[in-house]
Amino acid sequence: MDNSKESSATDPSQTPLFRAQNEQRYIRQEAIRDYEQDTGRSLVVFWGPILDLAISGGFADAVRDTPKGSPLDVMITSPGGDGETALTMANICRDERQDFRIIVPDIAKSAATLLALAADKVVMSSTSALGPIDPQIHSPNQGQFIFVPARTIVEAIDGLQSKAQSNPHAFAFYASLLADLNITTYQIAKDATERTEKLAAAMIKLGQPKLSDNSIKKIADGLQQYTYHAATISHQEASDLGIPVEYLENSSENWVKLWRLHTRYVADFGMQQGLLIEGNRLSHMYR
Repeated sequence: MDNSKESSATDPSQTPLFRAQNEQRYIRQEAIRDYEQDTGRSLVVFWGPILDLAISGGFADAVRDTPKGSPLDVMITSPGGDGETALTMANICRDERQDFRIIVPDIAKSAATLLALAADKVVMSSTSALGPIDPQIHSPNQGQFIFVPARTIVEAIDGLQSKAQSNPHAFAFYASLLADLNITTYQIAKDATERTEKLAAAMIKLGQPKLSDNSIKKIADGLQQYTYHAATISHQEASDLGIPVEYLENSSENWVKLWRLHTRYVADFGMQQGLLIEGNRLSHMYR
């Protein structure tokens, strides 16, 4: 009798030891495939502490590994990063695709919020939070460098002139309050603010090309009005600003699947364990 076993189509292609050593990766990829089969949409997961140009190649690799032209979902968890990287990622997602959504299970702030603006829909629930898009500048403060909102620096310096005109005798007092700031810091802050406004407008036009200039400005200004960079913007606030939010009840079938997948990344990595870009058959890890 022939007791040999033929390989089945469902057998993993990896060796047993490699499969065991990377089991969590394959569990997550299987969950991504299940989501894609249930929804008819491709899914790429971005998990990590920062958007940076170094990850653009891996992100492009993951997106281009999905069927060309298929509806695309990108599930992102990130506190922010580089706005130029967000624009690059947006162009990658929008390339030859008429249907692109950003899914926010937890936080997608700052540059990650910029990326969300380029989507047709931003899928959110009660646990989801976007954030302000105000750029942060390294500014000296009593011999130490701290992060300060660029808009705060610009408004403080610009406001000094009007204060001096209204009360010339108090000019020295107001100037002393800004003694740690110099013209270079001011110019960097001004350039960063102006560039962020242009990035926001470009992103919104990618996601909502028919939107009027006034509506685009309303969204961009609304996302820059917060004085606290760590502020959270709920699904309702985002919708009120004009962002195209698709709200899912946290008990809905699709959200439950997304949340279960999200919690695997929470359990496997935490926010400080590196950056991961993952699809249904690939995983790019950056440390």
